[in-house]
Amino acid sequence: MKKELIKSLKKYKWQILIEIILIIISVIFIAYPSKIIGKMIDLLYNAESNKSEIIKSIVQLLSISIGFLITRVLWKNLDFRINIYIDKDLKDRLFTKLLKTKVKALNEIKNGEIMSYFVSDLRKVTMITAKFISTGTRIIANFTIAIIMMSNSCNIKLTLISLIPVLITIVVIIFIRKRWMDVMKEAQKSFADLSEYVQESTDSIRTMKAFCGEDKQIEEFKDIKIAYMRRVGKYGLENKHLMETFKAYLKAKGLLKKETTILGIALDNPMYISEERQRYDVGIIISNKESKYDLPVRNIANGCYAIFEVEHTEESVSDFWKNIQTLTADLSIDVSKPIIERYAFSKISSHLCEFCIPLK
Repeated sequence: MKKELIKSLKKYKWQILIEIILIIISVIFIAYPSKIIGKMIDLLYNAESNKSEIIKSIVQLLSISIGFLITRVLWKNLDFRINIYIDKDLKDRLFTKLLKTKVKALNEIKNGEIMSYFVSDLRKVTMITAKFISTGTRIIANFTIAIIMMSNSCNIKLTLISLIPVLITIVVIIFIRKRWMDVMKEAQKSFADLSEYVQESTDSIRTMKAFCGEDKQIEEFKDIKIAYMRRVGKYGLENKHLMETFKAYLKAKGLLKKETTILGIALDNPMYISEERQRYDVGIIISNKESKYDLPVRNIANGCYAIFEVEHTEESVSDFWKNIQTLTADLSIDVSKPIIERYAFSKISSHLCEFCIPLK
């Protein structure tokens, strides 16, 4: 970080130099009026004083005030710009460094730490650097001018005695600096942990809200039969084609009604079953009273299922599968049964579908 900061300061060295000059000029504008005011007091108490001298002193004071105001505005404006420039430059350098970092090293850094660097730490570095430049320059300029003025008009011993509080202040600052740095490191670590927690919580809330996980329902499946079509092969786009083929079949047979519920069932785990043996069923729930289908019929495994509502879009369904571990973290899943996609007509009309997770 120190190397990157030095590079940023070098990049804007001329702007910083102009700022330092403006600060010194503003300090001089503050210190010099004391001489003019002292002279005016002497002129007012002196009966023989010339009015033109008093007017001249007033004009000088007004000129210095205007000069101070202009210098102050220019200094503050430049200080603000330098702050922004250095902050942006440091963030750009850190981001570039982050892009070049190896994946293994990135995995060891928490997201909260990265957020803390960009949001908090870099801003603090910029602010402290700006304060050091402005405050440090003012202190040195004020101290130098005070020494010159006091040595010219006061007793040298008295001047040296007046410096004792300044020396005590410097010693105290040095003494508490180490403790202050330790506190800052603890604060940065706490902020990083908080950022990590907030990010994880927000992501979890967003995921849970998106898939209705915060109020999921539990249903018991019992004696459910389906008339189905099956394909065997690698899971993917062909499963979608099977679903469309099945819907076309139902429509042609006049079986696609308001009470129709279609199920999509991936029977095999692709992590353990080879592509050529992966089975996918698409079926319609039937009752014993319904007429026979010219399709094979089978039962769905009985038991309790956690029901998740998902927007019936390709993106939302894909997101559900990506986040399924987070969504089901608090559930006792029965891995011996397949997860079921349920497409009820009442849900489809609202652009929703359901995922049924088998429970032990």
